[in-house]
Amino acid sequence: MKKLKVPLDKSRCYHPEYDGYCPGEPVKQADVVLLGFPLMDPMDPEVRRNDLEIYEPVTDPQGPAMTWSMFAIGWLELKEVKRAQQQMSKCFSNITEPFKIWVENSDGSGAVNFLTGMGGFLQAIFFGYAGFRISRSCLKFDPLYPDDIKQLHITGICYLGSKLSFTFTKEKTTIKMTKSSPDLHLSVLEVVLAGTGEHLS
Repeated sequence: MKKLKVPLDKSRCYHPEYDGYCPGEPVKQADVVLLGFPLMDPMDPEVRRNDLEIYEPVTDPQGPAMTWSMFAIGWLELKEVKRAQQQMSKCFSNITEPFKIWVENSDGSGAVNFLTGMGGFLQAIFFGYAGFRISRSCLKFDPLYPDDIKQLHITGICYLGSKLSFTFTKEKTTIKMTKSSPDLHLSVLEVVLAGTGEHLS
């Protein structure tokens, strides 16, 4: 990102879509909001919020399916579960009967079997509601989901050669290693609480 120009309006604390962009101009799909995720460009939470606030109402409601899941991830980063749910609900209008095939646009136009939309939906589960973030040094998670969901269970997460399953409830988080790495120096995994630094076994 160091060599890529990313406009930033410091007075309004948001990223213009392009030089000369005026807030309120319509946009086709998620673009600026992708700076927060999946690019994970470091930014002040105020800028992240402003990007979501400015672009959500002017994004084409008939736009591509992955758009709404990216907004959902952004709202979940800011702990706004209800706003995330509003965006996730929009994803379902891109699923067509009778075989639940995803289409690019909610009016049925565009690409059929739209993998970008399906992938965005799955990313919202993994990187939004489960809050996974993958880096070279660790796999972080920060689950957050609506009150009407009692449990979130995710299996088959591969990290450093091991396979893990996660079960999140309001009361506890359970992590199981279902397959360990054959490479001994990769197989030692620890759970460390981010707030306290406490190591769990």
